[in-house]
Parts: sequence; C-alpha cells; structure tokens
Amino acid sequence: MVARQTDSVAAYRRNSIMTANPMELVIMLFDGIRRDLLQAKALLQRTQLEAAHAKLINAQEIVTELLNSLDLKLDLAQEIVPIYDFIYNELVAINITKDAERIDPLMELVTEWREIWQSVANAVRMEN
Repeated sequence: MVARQTDSVAAYRRNSIMTANPMELVIMLFDGIRRDLLQAKALLQRTQLEAAHAKLINAQEIVTELLNSLDLKLDLAQEIVPIYDFIYNELVAINITKDAERIDPLMELVTEWREIWQSVANAVRMEN
C-alpha cells in the first residue's frame, strides 16, 4: 500500500514538473530549498549531521540550478546573481559550521524570493 502511494506521489510530482511553465519551475525550486532548509534544521538540532549535510547539499544544487537558469544577457538577471550567490554561500557556511541558528534568516530570504517569483508569475498570468 505504501509503495503504491509513493509511486503515485512521484508520478504526480513528475507530471507537475513536466507541465509547469518556467516561472512555476522556479517557484518549485524555491519550495525545494525551503523544504531542505526545514529538514536540515531539524536534523542539525537532533545532531544527525550526515542527513543534514545531504539536505544542505541538495539545497546548494538547487541554487546552482537557479543560477544556471538565469539569462545573463538580461540586466535583471545580473542583479539576481548576487542574491543567489549569497544564498549558496550561506548554505555552504551552514553546512561547514553546522549552525542551525543561521537557517531561519536564510529561510526568510528564500521565502521572500519565492514570493517575488510568485508575484511575477501571477502578474504574467493576469496579462495573458
């Protein structure tokens, strides 16, 4: 029973990703970072360092994907790069220091950027 539910959830996620527009994908990536940060914080608080490390590495990989998806010919993208770089570097610092206290301020920044992308997606949807 559990295996079927897991397969169904995985299929739903794959379908969501395959049918999402680029802005929805960015929002999903930010959701992934937030999920990894929440899990990493809980794991660090329980001193499950290897598992926390894996979550923080995954979040770093997501930020790398966000950076790679930017069209650097656009001025706006040039302005976003330092923010994504900061998020990435803070993830690395948290992973090195294992300091769960640094997660909340980073979560606020990630949430703020997720909301920015959500607002842009909503505005584009309204125009169409």
